[in-house]
Amino acid sequence: MENITPLVDVFVPYVFPIALIFTRVVTLLAMVPGFSQGTLPTRFRLMFALMLSLVMDFGMGLLVIPFPDSALKIGIAVTHEILYGVGMGLTIRLIMSAIEAAGAICGINMGLSLNVFVDPTSGEESMTLGSLMGLCAALMFLSLDGHHLVIQTLMAHFQAFPVGETSYTIPDASVIANAGSELCRQAFIISSPVIVVTLLLNMALGLVSRVVPSVNLFGIGLGLLTFTGLLSLAFEGDAILMFIQRAMEELPHDMWRFSGVEAI
Repeated sequence: MENITPLVDVFVPYVFPIALIFTRVVTLLAMVPGFSQGTLPTRFRLMFALMLSLVMDFGMGLLVIPFPDSALKIGIAVTHEILYGVGMGLTIRLIMSAIEAAGAICGINMGLSLNVFVDPTSGEESMTLGSLMGLCAALMFLSLDGHHLVIQTLMAHFQAFPVGETSYTIPDASVIANAGSELCRQAFIISSPVIVVTLLLNMALGLVSRVVPSVNLFGIGLGLLTFTGLLSLAFEGDAILMFIQRAMEELPHDMWRFSGVEAI
């Protein structure tokens, strides 16, 4: 045991910062759609987070932080990293949630509100169209190198706010409130063509039902709603792509703001 003690004293100051970096990285990835779900094995997700943490530690020159002498200091340091990671990961989550909410709104207006399934990755009920649009948005995000942008922003955040600091600034409540309202606004903007087209079609069907009461509008109208909704949704690909591109331009700044600091 006496021969092992010097080795522990040497390696612990190098291992402790890696553990803190891993905490910030894994909490950020836990908020990212796709990576946080059960589609990927837990072992793979943990190993990927550990590998990314080691790469970032080497990139910052192998940080050395003395191991705290009390459990309270360890808890404070870990809590800071969790708050940083959750704040930055929430920014990415909001982008994808806006697209999924738009898909859910479109599905309701198209008469697909009964088309609900239990997502095996999360165990929650979700609209099929919303999940499909969320998947398409995630693929667009990856094709535009959004994952590289996230890693670059995370590395810059580590350099500006290294692990082991005791100070932390709570994000402004208005930032979180504005993000929620912006999510709803973007969801309604994306789904507005489907809302308008289905509303006009419902008004036309209502007029036909008053003029010709014997027509079976339930069988005809449901198919027309679905067809016209999908047709109008097909022309929104460019709009969704523009939304993803604009969100990616603002993503680094938003990741800083949601972690409690302004971009520098």
